[in-house]
Amino acid sequence: MQSSILILAGGWTSVLAVPAPQAAPGTLGLGAQCTSTSECANGANCYSTNSGLITRCGNFQASCSSDAQCAYNTCKDGFCNGFIPSTTTTSSAQATGTSTTVYLPLGADCNPDSTPCANGANCYATNSMLQPRCGNFQASCSNDSQCAFNTCNQGLCNGFIASTTSTTSMQSTSTTSSTQSTSTSTTVYLPLGADCSQDSTTCANGAQCYATNSMLQPRCGNFQSACISDAQCAFNICNQGFCNGFLASNNSSVTGTASTTSSSGIYSAVQSTAVVITAPVVTESTVVVVTPSATAGASSTSSPTSSAPVQVNTNAASGSKSGQLGLMVAGAVAIVAFA
Repeated sequence: MQSSILILAGGWTSVLAVPAPQAAPGTLGLGAQCTSTSECANGANCYSTNSGLITRCGNFQASCSSDAQCAYNTCKDGFCNGFIPSTTTTSSAQATGTSTTVYLPLGADCNPDSTPCANGANCYATNSMLQPRCGNFQASCSNDSQCAFNTCNQGLCNGFIASTTSTTSMQSTSTTSSTQSTSTSTTVYLPLGADCSQDSTTCANGAQCYATNSMLQPRCGNFQSACISDAQCAFNICNQGFCNGFLASNNSSVTGTASTTSSSGIYSAVQSTAVVITAPVVTESTVVVVTPSATAGASSTSSPTSSAPVQVNTNAASGSKSGQLGLMVAGAVAIVAFA
């Protein structure tokens, strides 16, 4: 009896002493059961959180140096415990260890520790209670193509986007598995007097986007904005480098009236100097008509005498008087001629 017990005990000991079969080095994919780290692909660690669990390649809390060594998480601070969003597709569970990185589009939910955003945008949330998004408000940036809801203003996504500006930087092609992303932007120049932003909006004619104080809406070519010509002012004219000059509404009519008045004044002056002439005339008292005498039988006439030169005004009244005098002289000459 004792000998049979010894035989059974020896057989059981020999069974327990047989080592478990091991896989070839580097052939087990992530998440596969393993006995040593050398069996795992990509240099993943064969690990379990305690001795009562099955060890697996790239298990939770296994040590790592990259996401390619983690089966269920991302590599965070040297351990496989980072969060993997549902939008990320990873094919790293293959024995070859190849993975495809997907770039999330601007405005998409993201994880600051693992998910890359398109165009190099920052995965950010203003506080820990909000969902991080690619190119979110106040995210760090180097250009407008890295901001989802604003423009890049002094290194942060907080600039104002004008409603008239059309930007096509958020193309659907940014969600593909590509390391390149393209963005195009069209600049729209706002007209004079339009609402604008001093940090992002471009005004027409090089006008300045300005408001006299921070409580007012800035406008292109506003009052007191800097200028170099009238074409940069919306409500005034450019006066010594500022849009504060008076803009008259009837400049053309005032100029026309002034020129007409000036011309009339010159004409009147010329007319007043040209109407005075000096000429010898015959007065009425010097004309004597003598009829033939019955007794003398001869006619005699006295020669008209000419007076001293006088000034005659050629206005309408003087012209009428001179005309009557001329008729009288002509009549007297006719009578003498026919006598």
